[in-house]
Amino acid sequence: HLQHRFNFHCVFGENGVVERHLRERGVEVTVVRELRSTINPLKDISAWRNLRTLIRNLQPQLIHVHSSKAGMLGRLIAQHLKLPCIYTVHG
Repeated sequence: HLQHRFNFHCVFGENGVVERHLRERGVEVTVVRELRSTINPLKDISAWRNLRTLIRNLQPQLIHVHSSKAGMLGRLIAQHLKLPCIYTVHG
C-alpha cells in the first residue's frame, strides 16, 4: 500500500514468487543474479559493483536490506555512498 506514497525498487538474487507478485503490482524490480547466499568472492565483488551502480542510478533516500549477503553488501554500499540503511534480520 505504500507504493502509492513512495517510489519502491526491489532487488532480488533470483526470479521467484515474491518478485513476480511485486512486478504484477507495478513495483520496479531488478534481479542481480550474483546476489546469492553462498560465499563466492568473485560473484560477491560482481554483486557489489552491480548493486552500487544500481543504487547510484536510482539515487534512493533509504536502503532496506534483508538477507545476510544483501545486508552486508547493502550496508557497505550505503556507507560508501553516505546513505541511510536499515537491515532487517530474518530467521
